[in-house]
Amino acid sequence: MFKVGGLDGEKAALRLLLTLAYSQIPIPRLEFIKHAKEVGVGRTAFYSSLEKLKELGLVEDLTSRGERGTMVESRLTERGEKVALLLCEIEEILSKDS
Repeated sequence: MFKVGGLDGEKAALRLLLTLAYSQIPIPRLEFIKHAKEVGVGRTAFYSSLEKLKELGLVEDLTSRGERGTMVESRLTERGEKVALLLCEIEEILSKDS
């Protein structure tokens, strides 16, 4: 679990940003939810935090249609990448043994 998780409490915005930062590519919604669950983010927190990240202009959704239906992928915006980079630095500092 991300150490920075203690900073965002029951909300998941920081953990979602880290998940997207470490994926480095657009991530399909179902895979995103799976990764979020692995770092302690429930479905309700996932969706409310994702909406907040979109409102802040940090994350955007890409929608495509294929043979298997509509696929939604999430990725960091340019602004989101800058914030996520700083967040990765914070995570690294918090993860180091004191």
